[in-house]
Amino acid sequence: MSCVRCLEPDNPIWYDGDSSVASREAALWFNIAREWADEQGLKHATLEFFQLKCLLMLSIKLNLIKMRTHYPLSQSLLATAMAAGLHRSANTLNQPTSFYEQEMRRRIWWTITELDLAECTERGLPSLVENLFVDNEPPSNFADADLNEDTTYRPVEQLEQVFTESSFARQSKSMQPLRYMVITLANNPVRHCSVMSSEINDLHDKVLGCLDDSIYSHGVDAETALNLVLETFDIFEERIIACGNGFRGFWLTFAASCYLKANSEEPAATLWKEKISSRIIALCSKVSMSQNTDNQSEEQRDAVFAKYMRHLRRAGVFAGLSVSDCK
Repeated sequence: MSCVRCLEPDNPIWYDGDSSVASREAALWFNIAREWADEQGLKHATLEFFQLKCLLMLSIKLNLIKMRTHYPLSQSLLATAMAAGLHRSANTLNQPTSFYEQEMRRRIWWTITELDLAECTERGLPSLVENLFVDNEPPSNFADADLNEDTTYRPVEQLEQVFTESSFARQSKSMQPLRYMVITLANNPVRHCSVMSSEINDLHDKVLGCLDDSIYSHGVDAETALNLVLETFDIFEERIIACGNGFRGFWLTFAASCYLKANSEEPAATLWKEKISSRIIALCSKVSMSQNTDNQSEEQRDAVFAKYMRHLRRAGVFAGLSVSDCK
């Protein structure tokens, strides 16, 4: 319930400070589930326990709950999974395991490492997985309908070209070593400053080698790139409206779009900045006007107003507008 609460905004939507009412409800449900999970301990670290832990991590990411805790929580989940031996192949266990359990171990370990990778990338911090010996196989390529607790035999795997619910997991798993290499290079200042251009070129070739030809062989022109940026803005706006928070990604995309448009003629670049700034002003106004002020003190209302004024000033700086133009 917590994971899906903010996928669709309420109508009408209300905000309580820097969070929507829906996000507050999601946080309440998350805290209840987390307290119950924390009481279980490693003694009860079953597959269902790890599934719940993964859902809890997904919930705080989707609902932008306690963002400063995302990285330590992902590392705690990773350490718990390692202590339970999920990084090792089921064939190395000293106890019999069903095929269902073997496959679920693969899928859960992949999910945990993906959550770890996402947090390491976002926070610019290292991961334990890169130097960890892992022999747990990637998820198998067959449909979820062929797998349940009563499965006693291995279903027939589909070809890699056949899409199943595990296709993304398999592709992602095959690229994990390279992705860990990239974040290690980016997050290590000493290594980053001493890297040779030949190493960068080699890494570039490895990245392209992991991608399908149709993705990059034809290139992307400037207009197509800007359309992709606009679609990204739409996604961020929907998330901000649903949760009341999440401006960081919006600003990063804004900066990237200004960089792309900088190669255009000056009038076009200026019009682009003004266009996106207007979107930010409209977004801040919508969130600000939908505040549930009945439950807020005067200090809280002032803090919310100050927050959105900072966003408006920042938009003005990007577009070269004065503060009065943003009002």
